[in-house]
Amino acid sequence: MIRLIHTADIHLDAPFAYLPFDKQTLKRQALRQALSDVVDLTLSNQASALIVAGDLFNSPNPPADTIAFVVGEFNRLAGQAQVLIVPGNHDYYQPGGVWDAAPWPDHAVVFKDDKWAGAELASGGVAVAGIACHRAGTERNVLKHLSGKSLALAIMHGAHRLDFYEGAQSYPFSESEAAGLIAGYIALGHYHNFSRVGKTSAYYCGTPEGLCFDEAGGRCALLVELGAGAANVKQLETGRYLYSQHRLDCTALSSSSELESAAAAMGGPDGLLKIDLIGTPPFGLDADAEALAVRLATNFFYIDVKDRLDLPPGEFPAGDRTVKAQFWARMQAKLADAGNEEAKQVINLAVRLGLAALEGRSQK
Repeated sequence: MIRLIHTADIHLDAPFAYLPFDKQTLKRQALRQALSDVVDLTLSNQASALIVAGDLFNSPNPPADTIAFVVGEFNRLAGQAQVLIVPGNHDYYQPGGVWDAAPWPDHAVVFKDDKWAGAELASGGVAVAGIACHRAGTERNVLKHLSGKSLALAIMHGAHRLDFYEGAQSYPFSESEAAGLIAGYIALGHYHNFSRVGKTSAYYCGTPEGLCFDEAGGRCALLVELGAGAANVKQLETGRYLYSQHRLDCTALSSSSELESAAAAMGGPDGLLKIDLIGTPPFGLDADAEALAVRLATNFFYIDVKDRLDLPPGEFPAGDRTVKAQFWARMQAKLADAGNEEAKQVINLAVRLGLAALEGRSQK
């Protein structure tokens, strides 16, 4: 039996532009730690090889200190495990670039050709095929060229859903083409969440450290055991910071303290949260999304709160000429003319703030 560790899509030096500057730095440090953790898993599981199925770096021209860090991590595997790397659509191969110029150790195999190339695992001498990306996107279907061939392992940075990234594909393929490959295991990168392609031997490991809110929940690397039968695949937990998205119904809430407690229970100090406030709360509820995010900022690594609230039905009888009733009527007319959902949300907030001011209530 041969053990492998499969990772991909680490995206070292990703910018995290949506985060405050200090949090950007911490998240980039977490990406480096994710690679270190994957190397640790390779050693602790006595794996024969570490597979990196593309997008180790976030660009084809990573800075020198990042290259030095990666080479140092791979050097820890000397005499213990090979490293098998395919460049992805972000860190694609270019002549004279990082995949040529970096001092990769002898136990690291970088597949540089955009046609399938072969190699052997030093442990067991089993056949491996890998293919590199040479640009950010390509419509070429390359997996079909391996159809009917027998391999222990194939490595590719590719997409099996053809609508991904609005058509900017990375070696697109179908499930039937993956099923037609007689391979013990197909190690894939490109999709950032763990998944298996149907009932085939093709797996996406996902990111070992989340990059955005589409990557909710725990992250992993894969432990792959190759033997006589089907590959045995196990998720190994990785990553520090957890992304999550929530919808908080405020309809039954009666105070800002209830709202704050409900939001605070949605994550922990290493959480990155997006919370949509929804429902039809009473007018007296202080549901200021920005103020709530400020109050909870120290509870989480990052929080973003959006006001998606609806207005409760009006309580003003026909003919009511009070200032509040006239304000309500005018804002309802604006709401009816609102051209999009964002405009409606702004008007809903304006109504709640305006009525609070007219009633002498505080809405911070």
